[in-house]
Amino acid sequence: MVSGIVCVGMGDAAASLVGRRYGRLKWFWGGGKSLEGSLAFTIAVFVGLMVARMWLAVGGWAAVSSAAFINMSSWGVVAVKCLLAAGGASLTEAVLTGGNDNVIVPVVLWLLVRGLAI
Repeated sequence: MVSGIVCVGMGDAAASLVGRRYGRLKWFWGGGKSLEGSLAFTIAVFVGLMVARMWLAVGGWAAVSSAAFINMSSWGVVAVKCLLAAGGASLTEAVLTGGNDNVIVPVVLWLLVRGLAI
């Protein structure tokens, strides 16, 4: 559920705000979506996933021990996984040009989060 809120609440909002204001470079397949908006989507979703993961670890709800929370190398792996999930969701959002991206993209992000075990 958190991934859907992060996706639509943060990613889509950031993509819209940045893409409308600063979007100069458009994706080559059309659809009106900009590279700047997609980058903003990726960054916002990455930050949201990292904050959610930290929240789960601090609260003791994550499937990691408190010792693993302190281990910085494990957080490097989590960061790479979050970046991959955010990038995949951003690419999906950029490819979908219809009005159904607010339904499809959160599901794709959830699948990526579950598949990458974030």
